[in-house]
Amino acid sequence: MVLEENDDSVFEPQITEDHVETQYGDVHCILTGTPKANRPVILTFHDVGLNHKSCFETLFNHEDMQEIVRHLPVCHVEAPGQHEEAKTLPTAYVDYFCFFSLQLFYLLRRDTVH
Repeated sequence: MVLEENDDSVFEPQITEDHVETQYGDVHCILTGTPKANRPVILTFHDVGLNHKSCFETLFNHEDMQEIVRHLPVCHVEAPGQHEEAKTLPTAYVDYFCFFSLQLFYLLRRDTVH
């Protein structure tokens, strides 16, 4: 994912998908829009048992959100096994997933609460 340094460029929505390997499994990331230097990115993490579409589609398609998403990119992070067409995770994986979720929450909270 590349940051554009030209703040005058027109926002052109695009969708980029990546699988990020972690010790707890692949995390599926969907980036909508183009990140730009010195501008925030909206970061989402879905509720348990959902994915980015089932959790956030209504919110980001709402007319009141259109002005925001036109100017800010959105990065959806999906937990291992929660993206569309994901393979079923082994039962033993549940403990790892819970630990991963707590670690991710801690990292997000630590980096955003200053």
